[in-house]
Amino acid sequence: ARADRHAIRARIGLALGLESQGQSGPRVLDLYRTALAHARELGDPELEGEVLFRIGSLLAPFAGAGPGLAYLDSALHALPPGGAPDIRANVRCRRAQILIATAGPGAEDSLRLASELARAGDDPDALGFCLRAEGVLYRLRGEGDSAEVAQEALIALRRRIRDRSGLAVALTIRADQLRAGGDFGGSQRVFRGAAAE
Repeated sequence: ARADRHAIRARIGLALGLESQGQSGPRVLDLYRTALAHARELGDPELEGEVLFRIGSLLAPFAGAGPGLAYLDSALHALPPGGAPDIRANVRCRRAQILIATAGPGAEDSLRLASELARAGDDPDALGFCLRAEGVLYRLRGEGDSAEVAQEALIALRRRIRDRSGLAVALTIRADQLRAGGDFGGSQRVFRGAAAE
C-alpha cells in the first residue's frame, strides 16, 4: 500500500486509543512502526518526528530508558527546525521526565528548557509530562510543598482537558504521596477519586 497522510494519522489515532485503554503491547508498537515507515516513505519530517516521539514514549517505561530516549532524540533530529512546536515540546517534556526519573545527566536543565517550551505553547500533553517530571524532581530534592504544587497543577490540567485516564493516574500518584506522608485518610479519599475515573 502506498503511503498516505490520512492512513498514517489513522494508525497514530488507533494506537493512541489503544494506549488510553491501557494497551501498550506489540499491536500498538506495530501500528506506530507502520506509521513511521509510511512517514519516511512520504518524506514528511513532522509526521516522522511525531511517530518517533510516540514510539519513544511507549518504549521508555517498558524497554528501559535507553531505547525510549534514543527514539525521542531521533524525533528531535527528524523534526524540521523551527517547525512543529507542539510536537517538539512533547518530545522535550517526555525526554526530561525520563531523565528525571532515571537521574540522567542534564536532567534538570532538560526539564527547565522543556517546561519553558510547554508553557509557551500551552500544549496540555507536554505540560502533563513536564508537571509530572517537576513533581518527581521536587520529591527527590525533598521539596514536598513544591512537589505538591506541581501535582495539584497536573490534576487541575487533567480535569480541565477532561482526560479521565490521565486524571486517574495523577490522582493515584497524589494518593501515594499522601500515604507516604502518613495521611492515610486523605490518601484513601484520593484513591477513591482515582478509582471513580
